[in-house]
Amino acid sequence: MKIKPKLIANKFPDAEVIKVSCLDMWTPREYRCDGAWSPMETDVRIIRYHDVPFGETGHALHLPPYPASTNLAKKIDIFIPKIHLAYLRVSDRKQRYDFYLRNVSQNADPVSYKHALSIMNQNVELKPYFDFWSRMWATFHGWKLYFQIYETMKKHRREKK
Repeated sequence: MKIKPKLIANKFPDAEVIKVSCLDMWTPREYRCDGAWSPMETDVRIIRYHDVPFGETGHALHLPPYPASTNLAKKIDIFIPKIHLAYLRVSDRKQRYDFYLRNVSQNADPVSYKHALSIMNQNVELKPYFDFWSRMWATFHGWKLYFQIYETMKKHRREKK
């Protein structure tokens, strides 16, 4: 956690947040990619400043996972998949479907409502995540990120001495 702000600051000095992609896994090897399910949509997950208050939480079903003061305009979108396993089992899908139908109003939140209705669709578009090319891509970018973190840690240690 001590390295995270330095990594962002050194590699991306103008960025306040890094947004990553979300893959909703529908089977152990495939993610959903149709309609409201878009793995290319990004989500704030790495925040430079994590010691600021989150502010008002409101009454929304989905609250943002970042402080209200975060400047989302100062962002970088990176296709680093966040593997989301909440829909992997059919029983979990059914439980989420029932929850959303009880708690989301079509009038108040039409996007979430449409998303909720699509959870139990039988004909969904799935793409394999664990295929040869995705493994090669992940390996290359994983090593690249590893060396960026390694170099940042070395620099951080030198600065502490």
